[in-house]
Amino acid sequence: MKNSTKEIGRKIREERLKKAMTQSELAGGLISRNMLSLIESGKALPSLETLEHIANVLDISAGYFMTESESESELYKKTDCISKARKLYSEKRYEECADICKSAPFDDETNALLAECCLGLCGKDMELFHLKSASSRLKSAYYAAKKSIYLSEDFYGTLEACEFFIGCAASDVDSDALGRIAKKPSRVPAGFFGFLAVLSYFDRGKADDALTLAHAFPYLTKGELRYLRAKEYIMEFKYSKALEILLELENGTEFGFITRYRIYADIESCFENRREFENAYKYSTKKHRMLEAFTK
Repeated sequence: MKNSTKEIGRKIREERLKKAMTQSELAGGLISRNMLSLIESGKALPSLETLEHIANVLDISAGYFMTESESESELYKKTDCISKARKLYSEKRYEECADICKSAPFDDETNALLAECCLGLCGKDMELFHLKSASSRLKSAYYAAKKSIYLSEDFYGTLEACEFFIGCAASDVDSDALGRIAKKPSRVPAGFFGFLAVLSYFDRGKADDALTLAHAFPYLTKGELRYLRAKEYIMEFKYSKALEILLELENGTEFGFITRYRIYADIESCFENRREFENAYKYSTKKHRMLEAFTK
């Protein structure tokens, strides 16, 4: 039989080396290093208690060491890994989940889960304004997704939307590209596409069209409407009124990197137009610090 004393020892040694552990570290306080050496060399059969201890330290099911064929071993490892990965994913521990997926036998299921983890990590990077890292995560998500048939259209639509958002972080919103992406299924709230559409009109100096769209669109948040009101004041050269709103919004947590960068830029512009250059410099510094974060 393949689950002989020698085969069990070989599997234990193989898993220990994968985790870069010494025999002393794996032995712990339950068995001696010499006993573990005998087990790994196939000269001693571990008791059930010892096998459970080894399995727990190696973070693998004890049943794996008792499998009788290579295909059975791979299936056991995959089932064990997927179960752990799913739990980690549900807890939003994407980095740990991705590591497990990478160590498991690759197939449609593990690649789909890995792709979802990469997308989750991209979202976390975007929250931190680390757009270079977020972009790298997107590439990893695309790569893993290509190897799976389990991912739906809204997954790919979300990837494309995130890529677009990163691209217009500190630049004008491309209304044509936005319209094309907004039509695709994605997990991005419809309201955010509408908000960006309004901003794209402001970017082109079409304040009337922007406000018409803003009033017609039902999904904008209170904070987004307040920001658009400030943009209207800026277009009317009412910088003091705009500043009152913008300084209030600066301390909010509702906005992501696109709007927050614009808030800093708008505050800087308002102070410049009021010839308050010291305050303008302060917000110019905040804006450039955000740009530095984008490169991380």
